[in-house]
Amino acid sequence: MNKVNINFSNNDEKEWELLLEEYNSLRSEALEKMERQYRIISLGVGGVGTLLAIAFQLQVYPLFLVLPLAIIASMILYDSERDAIMNIGEYVFNLEQEFLANSKVKGWETWLREGAKKGEFEKRKPYRHFDYASLTILFTLLIGCIIGIFSFSGEVKGFEILNSSLFRIIIALIYFLVGLCLFISLCREAR
Repeated sequence: MNKVNINFSNNDEKEWELLLEEYNSLRSEALEKMERQYRIISLGVGGVGTLLAIAFQLQVYPLFLVLPLAIIASMILYDSERDAIMNIGEYVFNLEQEFLANSKVKGWETWLREGAKKGEFEKRKPYRHFDYASLTILFTLLIGCIIGIFSFSGEVKGFEILNSSLFRIIIALIYFLVGLCLFISLCREAR
C-alpha cells in the first residue's frame, strides 16, 4: 500500500486533527447506534415473544392489547437508530468532499457511493437483510397479538368494553393497519 505524503501548514494540520477527531467520534457514535439497534430488536423480539407466549398460555387478554404498542414502538425506535446512522454517513461524506477533494485518498463514504454508481454493491445497505428479518419478526409478533385479541374467549371483569366484539374488531384493525403501514414503510426505507 502506498503511503500518501501530505505537507501541512500549521492551520491545515489543525484542521486535519480536528477532522480525524470528528471522524473517530462519528464512527464511535455509529457503532453505538448499531449496538442500540441490536438491543432494540433483541428486547423487542425476546421480551414481546415471551410475553405473547405467556398471554396465550395463561389467557391474559389485556397483554394482547398492550403488546402491539411495544412492537410498534420497537419498530419506530429501530428505524430512528438506522436513520441516525445514515445521517452520520451523509455528514462524513460531506467532510470527505471538503477535505479530501484534492487528495488521492478516498474516504469510506465516497468509496461506497462510487461503488454504488458502478453497480458493484448496494448503496450503504449492507445490513438490509437484517432489517427485513427483524421487521418481519416484529410484524409476525404483531399478527400473533391480533390473533390473540380475536381468539380470547374469556371475560375481563371490571372493563366491560374489553369484552365487546366491536371493540376487539376495531382495536385489531387499528393495530393491523398501523403495523402494516409501518412495516411497508420501513421495508421500503431498507431498500
